[in-house]
Parts: sequence; structure tokens; C-alpha cells
Amino acid sequence: MNKFIKLKYKKERCILSDTLPFEVPIIFNNKNFYDFILKNRIKFENTNGIKKISWINIHGSDALDYLIKILFNLKIDSTLEKIGNIRIYAKEDKKFNSDTIPYNFKITHHSNIFRELSIPHPLTQLIIIDFYERYKELIIYYCSLSSFSIRKPVKVAQYIFHKDRTHYNQLVDDTYSNLELDEEEPENLRSFFVYRDVSNIHAFYDSSLFHEQEKKYNNLMKLDISKCFDSIYTHSISWAINGFKQTKQAISLSTKTFAGAFDKLMQESNYNETNGIIIGPEISRIFAEIILQSIDLNIKQNLMDNGLIEGVNYNIFRYIDDYFVFYNNNSHKEILIQTIQDNIRKYKLNLNTSKLIDYQKPIITEMSIAKTKISSILNERLEFKLETVENDNLNLLEEKTTKGNIYINNDTLIRDFKIILKESNVEYKNILNYTLSIIERKIELILKKYNKVSLQHKKQENLILSIRNILNFTFFVYTINPQVSPTIRLSRIIGKVLFFVKKSNLNKENQNIIEHFLYENICIVLDANRIKKHTHIETIYLLLSVAELGKEYSFSELRLASYFNIDLSQNENLHLSYFALITILFYIKDKKKYKQLRSIVVNSIKNKIIKNKNRRDSESILLLMDILSCPYVDINIKEELLKNKYGITDASVLANMCNFKKHKKIQQWFTIWSNFDFLKELYVKYSREVY
Repeated sequence: MNKFIKLKYKKERCILSDTLPFEVPIIFNNKNFYDFILKNRIKFENTNGIKKISWINIHGSDALDYLIKILFNLKIDSTLEKIGNIRIYAKEDKKFNSDTIPYNFKITHHSNIFRELSIPHPLTQLIIIDFYERYKELIIYYCSLSSFSIRKPVKVAQYIFHKDRTHYNQLVDDTYSNLELDEEEPENLRSFFVYRDVSNIHAFYDSSLFHEQEKKYNNLMKLDISKCFDSIYTHSISWAINGFKQTKQAISLSTKTFAGAFDKLMQESNYNETNGIIIGPEISRIFAEIILQSIDLNIKQNLMDNGLIEGVNYNIFRYIDDYFVFYNNNSHKEILIQTIQDNIRKYKLNLNTSKLIDYQKPIITEMSIAKTKISSILNERLEFKLETVENDNLNLLEEKTTKGNIYINNDTLIRDFKIILKESNVEYKNILNYTLSIIERKIELILKKYNKVSLQHKKQENLILSIRNILNFTFFVYTINPQVSPTIRLSRIIGKVLFFVKKSNLNKENQNIIEHFLYENICIVLDANRIKKHTHIETIYLLLSVAELGKEYSFSELRLASYFNIDLSQNENLHLSYFALITILFYIKDKKKYKQLRSIVVNSIKNKIIKNKNRRDSESILLLMDILSCPYVDINIKEELLKNKYGITDASVLANMCNFKKHKKIQQWFTIWSNFDFLKELYVKYSREVY
């Protein structure tokens, strides 16, 4: 049974869902940041040219005031206005310094090609809370104008969906107690808004909407905008909402409008850059959607001027920056392409003509063909068959017992999978996530059915062999083109198998077989994708999967260092990014075997924070806040960072900042240093998946 839980409306919840990319490491999120904002009632306001941040300081703590100043890039020596327990930092708009540098990181996009994603500065995220609250109705309105769009916000979310947790219980009876979810707050909120019509581009192919078009039209063109988010000019939001002429004639007034405020927010989130917007957060997709909706209206009007009527001569559907153009008359094809191209060029965008694909009736894409065939063979062959039989043991009370049988041929699965991809002409990367999602579901069903087998009929060796063969096929599929989203799916498969292995009554030998198999295959992937210039987010997920295997599978210091391209003979390594540094610390903790590596990491952190003089830099501030709460870093180092970076010298204030309490525990910030639950966090991550 699925559950829908009523949300308590809190404007701050947008930072749980709309300000971070999906592809961040599993140990990183905004939950503690969100709690900190709520507990201290921190808010940003922009009224009559004055920007201010206010908060409640019940105990008059200097440590709290300093932490908030550091976190939100407020002048450390500034005098705060105090009204009872309220603290206020206020400046004129031009003197507030709200433009910040996002933390940029790269993920694998195509083979040897990376896509840069961004995490906005905490100050920017605080400003976004105010922006959403102020303009949420206008966001919904300006995203409702186009009939082309099939992914658009339509209302503020009031319910959160929870997949029934009993499906985990079914893996191993009542062993799921350590996986409770916090239902008091929407920590696994998918998005601030409710979206329509489709949540995933691939779902469009199987929708009734798509099938209706196939009845009516003979042809389908697929088009997309080349490097859409990288190319968006932030001022074009005003063109989209207010029009070209009106914007140019009243440029000074446009900053006081919704469009002007959105333009400024996107600029300030990217260090005042007007060419391109940060990629990853949902708010960036909303910004692009408003612009593209205006373009849609112009395309529709221009086509009408050319005698082409929507719903008669053509139908266009747009999923973010992907266009699906249905039409009948071949003579209309060039008009449709040229009209779309002409209108997006006005906004400094271009179609990716090299990716244009044309289908004729029957309209079925290569992806649909591949998905149908893959679904068929996996559903047929990854099957645990149950059989109820008469009990032949008179000493047992049950009249009937349940037998089970499973056999997985790994070699034929791999062969047939390759044949499907060859015949349907689909790339591995495009079908990978779908294939892994079926494998994940089938493994759940297999383990569930195994638990239904009567004790005297359970054949552990048969099950273990089958799990090994399924995992072997899984790693074969994954290693062709490892990317972040499939890596998260693979991690969930690993997590669920390990959960079953550790909590069921498997003997130690069989448990070791699965654990060792997982270890060897993860190592193969890690060795093939060693970090060179960029920290692979995929590597981070797989390292954390290895950590779940237990200490007997922990990497040597030399091997772990090699995955991050660290030379243990050096004192520091400045190329290490924020995500790399926190991942290494999380993995090595305070274990003595990693003494040399820890020294390099700590020195790298100190130099990265202290040498970076720009306090608007997100990477530096995220790293500092996490180090202040890290239980594996000495308090003297934390105090040294605060002294050298911010000039704070009071001993008691320094001690309090490094041991800032939350419910009698050390306040965590962005990295989950303690009480980390691998499978729970993967479950939460699943609820936030986009695209």
C-alpha cells in the first residue's frame, strides 16, 4: 500500500528539494541546514531597497551569531541590530554582497565528456526561500501559458508520497526496524511544486498522450536545444515576461518586477554571470521553463501565420529543452524546424541539428523497442518459482509446504541483452537506468519469494548462485557506461542485497560469497575509473557501498589514495575538491591505518579554506562548516581555521562554535557524519529523482 502524507506548509522546505542537484553524494544533503534555519527562525527579506537577514538568538550566544555571519557571508565584524532575542543584519541593496560563487562539480555525461553541476551558496539558498514565498503564484502562472509543455509546475505540493516501507520488511520479516523514516518533516520531498504532465521523458513514450498523437499523425520529429542552460541569457527572462521592447524601454524598472527579481537571483547565484545559469537545482529548470514557455507561444503564433494550426496540422510537446513534433504533411517539416529555430535564436539559443531524429508511422522509437524486449526477457528469466506441495513429514503440523526454484543463466542474459541493443540501435547509456530498475524490482521479488519457502525446502546454495549471476549481469550492464543516476540505482541494488544477506539466516560461508563477489566487482569498476582531474561522483557512491561490506573489506591506505590520485609522499593535495575531501574523511574516520592519508587531507582542507580569500565562495564555506562538525578532525585545527580565516580569537566563542549543539548533540551541517544509514539515504534519494 502506498501512503500520501499531508505536508505542513513551510516556505523553507524548498531548500530540501529545489536548490540542490540530484547527483550530489549520498552523505551530503540540506536536511540539517533546513533544521538550523527553522530552529533559529532565520529569514531573508528585501524591502524598499534594504536587504536584511534576521534570526532568533534565545540564549544570546555569540557563537550562534558568528556561525550565521559565516554561513551567509555577512561581515564578521558588523554590528547587529538587537531587538530582544532578535538579531538583524541589514544593508542597502548595493552594499549587501549577495552575489556568490556556486560550488561547481562535474559528473560523467558521455564517454570522457563531463557536465558541470552547481550547488548554490547557503546565502543564495536562503534568498530562494524568500523568492519562492513571494512569487510562487507568479511562477505557476507563467509556467501555465504554453500548451506545448509537458513538465511544468501547476501548484504548490500539499502531499508527499511514501512508497510503502513494508516492501523492505518483506525482504527479511521484521528486520527493518533500523530503517525508520522521519515523517515529521518532508525530508524526502520530491519538489516544492506539483508537476504535470509527465515526470520522466521516457514515460512520455508509453503515455496515452503519445499514443493519441500516433493515431492522428504519420510523422514524429525529435529535436533538442544545444547546451540550453549553458546558453541562457539571464536578461531573457524579462524579454519572455515583459517583451523585448518594453524591457529595453524601461530597463531600470524591470529590476523591480518578478522577471527582474528572477534575473537578478540567477545572476547573483552565479557570481553575477549573465551568460548561462547554474545547472542542477530545480529552480534553474523553472527559470528555463518560463523562458521556453514564451518561446512556445511565439512558435505557435508564427506557425499560425504560416497557415499551420495546432491540433490540425501539427502537435508539439516539449519536455524541458526536448521537442517532440508530430505532423502529417512532409512539406510542413522544414517550416516547423525553421520556425522553432528562428524563435529560440531570438533568445540566444540554438537547436542541436545533429541530433534531429525523424520517425514515420508506426511511430515507435528505438528506446520503446529496446525497453519492451528487455522487460520481457528480464521478467521471464529473473524469476523465483513457488510451488505448494503436500507435506511428506508427518512430524510437522502443516499439511502443505512451499517449495521454491530459481535458475539464472548469466551468459545467455548477457548475450540476449547485447542482441537487443544491437537490433534496436540503442546506446547502453540510454537504456541503463531502465534495465537496472527492472533488476532492482526483480531482486526484491526473488528475496520476498525465498522468504515464503518452507524452512525444510530452503536451498541457500541455489539462491546464492542465482544472486551471484544476477549481480554479474548487473555489473556487466553497468560497467559499459557508468553514470551517476545508474550508480545510485546500482547502490540500491547492492544495499538491498547486503541488507538481506546480513539479516537473513544465511550461513557465514554463503554470506561471504556474496560480499566477496560484490567487493571484487566494485573494485573492478573503481580501478577502471580512477580519478584524474575530477572527482567522480560514481566513485564516491561505490566507495560508500564498499564501506557497507564491513571492516574486513576496507581498502589499504595506498589503494584508497590511488582512487583520488593522491601521492602519499606529498604533504597536501590542492586539486582535491570538497566532495573528495569529505568522502575520504567519512571513509577513513579516525582509523589509525589511514594516518598518513588523514594528514594530507587535513592539510589540504586547511590550505583550501585559509588560502581562499573570497568569502563568497561556496566550496570554501561548505567545507568549513562541515569540518567544524566533523568528529574526526581535532578541535585545535577547527579553531585555527576560524582564527586565520575570520579573526575570531575569543577562546570560549571558538570552543562553542566548534561544539555547537543541536538537541544536545553536535550540530551537523551538510555532511552526515554520524547516524548515517546507507539504505535509508538511498531510499530518500530515490524520492528526489528528477528527469
